[in-house]
Amino acid sequence: QAKGLDLFLRHQVKEWALVCAGCFPVLEKGTRSFNRWDLIVGDVQKLEKVQWAKLKTSKRAIEKMYRSYDCDASRLLDCCRQSIHFESVGDLVRCLELLAVDREVCIERIKNRMSPDADCR
Repeated sequence: QAKGLDLFLRHQVKEWALVCAGCFPVLEKGTRSFNRWDLIVGDVQKLEKVQWAKLKTSKRAIEKMYRSYDCDASRLLDCCRQSIHFESVGDLVRCLELLAVDREVCIERIKNRMSPDADCR
């Protein structure tokens, strides 16, 4: 199920990034950089080098369910996931506003990785 959903999620994430000047990681010559999606789309070589997030393995999902969620599989939220990076807070806010009004989206939580106090685990 996660594989099928990942294709849909990746499509949606690209659309949101296009509208909100979002960036994705690109690995070129051993160096990882973040490139705006609107600039990646027209570059076949960069498209092939985008580092999309990987699906959570079945083994890891089961491990997390037992260790962290008291065997409650309904609490597993990130079997498939993607990240959009932003160059400005304004672009980030615009994307969050877009997500908030999307009837297909339910925002479960937001990790604040900008705060020095953020727990990024």
